[in-house]
Amino acid sequence: MLADLADRRYEGAEPDSELVYVKRIFGVATVAGVEILRQRQLKDSVPDLQWISERVKEHVFLLAQLAPIDKGKPRYLQKHSCLLEGASEIASKWTTSDILQSIKIY
Repeated sequence: MLADLADRRYEGAEPDSELVYVKRIFGVATVAGVEILRQRQLKDSVPDLQWISERVKEHVFLLAQLAPIDKGKPRYLQKHSCLLEGASEIASKWTTSDILQSIKIY
C-alpha cells in the first residue's frame, strides 16, 4: 500500500518513519459526497446522490470518476448499480494511491 513512498527495489519495503509521516485518510461524510456530486452538475435528487455516495463509501476519487457517467443521465448509476458495487469493492480495499497506480496514472 505504501510502496510508492518506499524504495521500489525491495519488495515489502516500508517508508522511512523519520522521513515520512503516514496518515490514513478515510472517505468524506455523505453530505460532502453529495456536494462533490452536485459540484459536478449531477441532476439526481439528494436521496439518489446520498445513495451513490454511500455505495462508494464516500471515496472522493471514485465520486469524481463516477460523476461524468451519471452527468446528463439522472439515475444512470442507480440503474447500473454494478458500477457502484465494483467501485465500493475498490474503495474498501485500496487507497487513492493504489487506484492511481492500478490505472497507470502517476
